[in-house]
Amino acid sequence: MLVHSTMPQSASQLERRPPPGARPAEPAGLDSVRLSNGASPAEEPPEPRKVWKAALAGGLLAAAAVAGVIGVVIHAPESILEKEQAIEVGNGYGAFQLDQKVLAMQDRALELVLELPEPMRGRGDVSVQVHARDSAGAVQWTSWTAGIPVAENPGYDAATGLLKLTYDPTLRGESIQGHTDPAFDPARLLHDLKVGINSPVDGTVRLLQARLVKVDPGDPARAQERPLLKTTPDAPRPLRLDQVKHGVSQYIHYGDLHDFESVRPDLEKTFAAQQDNGLDSFRWMGGLDVRQTAGGIRLGEREHEAMRQALELAERYGQKNFMVTLLDGAIPNQTVQKAMNDPQARQQLVEALRPFVREFGERPIVWDLVNEIHGVSGVTEAGRQALVDDLVELFAQEAPGATLTVGMQNYRELSHWTYLAERHRDQKFLYTFHLYEPIANVPAAWELNLPPNAEVGITEADPARGVRTQVRQAAEKGYSWMLFWEDGRFDYDPGAHARALR
Repeated sequence: MLVHSTMPQSASQLERRPPPGARPAEPAGLDSVRLSNGASPAEEPPEPRKVWKAALAGGLLAAAAVAGVIGVVIHAPESILEKEQAIEVGNGYGAFQLDQKVLAMQDRALELVLELPEPMRGRGDVSVQVHARDSAGAVQWTSWTAGIPVAENPGYDAATGLLKLTYDPTLRGESIQGHTDPAFDPARLLHDLKVGINSPVDGTVRLLQARLVKVDPGDPARAQERPLLKTTPDAPRPLRLDQVKHGVSQYIHYGDLHDFESVRPDLEKTFAAQQDNGLDSFRWMGGLDVRQTAGGIRLGEREHEAMRQALELAERYGQKNFMVTLLDGAIPNQTVQKAMNDPQARQQLVEALRPFVREFGERPIVWDLVNEIHGVSGVTEAGRQALVDDLVELFAQEAPGATLTVGMQNYRELSHWTYLAERHRDQKFLYTFHLYEPIANVPAAWELNLPPNAEVGITEADPARGVRTQVRQAAEKGYSWMLFWEDGRFDYDPGAHARALR
């Protein structure tokens, strides 16, 4: 997400990056390339990784090697790339298949280093995929958007174009990959691993390194991760359109609270347009700008008064479902990164927020603690969760009646946050995620492995993918919020949203 439509559309290094998957509307199915021939593999219940399965798979691989069928087992961290490879991209796609045809990847991951040519660097419409097929024919592929440092893509340097990716094959119920067949089993041998590049511009991508690395199941980066999907889904709970909260997510300038005098007219205009079209839900990404404040945040009477005025406007224009983002992970900033890595910096940040939470925490607001939290690079998953836990404790102390959420880039990241309702049993949580892919990809709410009676909603969606289709499918799938994103790249129309509800 870049800037509001009234602002210049060229973005500096400090502007918010486009969301993962952001691109102009295009026909479904063009986002990625499947290796299968379209036939669905036989269904079978997925099983967790087990020692006996790893031993059996390793034994089969070794036996096949002796038979001269598949060669030698590669043990981490040895390279499986003999020399640098050039991947030529033309007509939108290029690919390279690794020479090692079969791999045993129990408790291992594939680490890749690529160099993107200058025309492809930092673009939200260039993506890299890894495709794999297990020995029973089930398929998994994963996709990274070049230039966006999400959790699965922390190693990107826009200046050099170097992109370091890690592909960790997982069961469908645990997967945050782009697609996983229900029967895919990472404990089987994996065949024909392939690196693919989707790009609207032609060029040569250099594959510099491919190696297997050991994955420690106890890695703190995986702290508190739970299976994404339920083994047995609950009974369907579709919603009527009038049971869903409808509206928009946006900011005027980044860090609206610090410059509210110039922000207020456009914010009031947005609220009025929402009210005129019968829409009563608004997520304000304005909040606090911590990009250039490595030692903390700016919060004083100026920001408190701005928040009072914003709340008064929201009430005046009937925006009764008001969500406010405190911190943003989609903007590179040292303050949030340091708070995730250093307990002392985390405590300083929490204390700086305390007076603000004390005054406004129990107002009728849903608090989005950290927007797109997996966009913060250079931290572990445990570090992200530590900051969120401390923020939840802050609200428990100062505003115990508040409803809290963590804004996720996509539904797959929910697996990192389902623990919250169990660890903080007296706190109210709303699970939310963003949608920049076809809504057909998203499971129904009752299929997600969330705590009992948890509410879950979509708080950023791409209006170019069809407002009518998305609002109706969101309700049919049981999502209680449906907000669209608006800025210079995403042209949201409240009138079109209202018409889609009729």
